Amino acid sequence: DVAYRYFATPRRRFILADTPGHVQYTRNMVTGASTAELTVILVDARNGVVEQTRRHAAIAALLRVPHVVLAVNKMDLVDYREPVFAAIAEEFTAYATELGVPEVTAIP
Repeated sequence: DVAYRYFATPRRRFILADTPGHVQYTRNMVTGASTAELTVILVDARNGVVEQTRRHAAIAALLRVPHVVLAVNKMDLVDYREPVFAAIAEEFTAYATELGVPEVTAIP
């Protein structure tokens, strides 16, 4: 199921659609991304870019989500090593570029 959270700032209103990432819930990811202006793709620093990461990037590209944030999680479990983050960001950005994603911002 897609869990929606609503919040606002003085300048904007936001709807956050939290969708499960597992393959059996792919349709929920599509539902959440269908009206999105930004998607956050979460990657475990220990595992890097995996099939699920690629699937989510492909869905975002297919639905033409204009902004993608790559959030590299669990950096503490790789001793905050910058080369680990850089390799994940580079691999994902290259893949997203192949898919035609116009903007990727990677954050640890």
